[in-house]
Amino acid sequence: MAQTNTKPRLVVVFYSLPIVQEQQNQIEMGYLEREFNNTLSAVTSLKQHNVISDFVWVGCTHNLDEREITKPLTQGSHAVNIPNQLFTDFTQGFVKGVIWPLFHSHIKDVKFEEKLWKSYQQANEAFALAVKEIYQPGDLVWVHGSALMLVPQLLRELLPNANIGFFLHAPFPSCDF
Repeated sequence: MAQTNTKPRLVVVFYSLPIVQEQQNQIEMGYLEREFNNTLSAVTSLKQHNVISDFVWVGCTHNLDEREITKPLTQGSHAVNIPNQLFTDFTQGFVKGVIWPLFHSHIKDVKFEEKLWKSYQQANEAFALAVKEIYQPGDLVWVHGSALMLVPQLLRELLPNANIGFFLHAPFPSCDF
């Protein structure tokens, strides 16, 4: 379905969905890291200031059983379904065990395993396919973070005419370490 609005819809691709979860009579946001809050604030502001027509947030539910999710924080959420073990290997294994140490000059802490690299690739492929499912011509796709560094290229292969942006959220490693 083609968009009729001249302002684009923004497709935010982040490894987590903005979710509100009830636990023991308390409401907690899943994923309270600074990058997430800043991104959500920026996207909300773009919508409020009529820069974009709408937005949809593509991400995982952080291993939460779907029955535990009481409501999405954003109306336009699209879940990427990744099995729990793959999600753990992807985030806790490759992102935190390889990418984070490399990007923060902690070379001695890198724990590379072929299995984790394959998990990283599979997860990125799942994100790219999830974006393809909801993509509409004219959308702006904004991919976020080191967890999803393969997604822009995968999207370019799947959607050659898409407008794709990438934001790293971390300094690229310096050449002098």
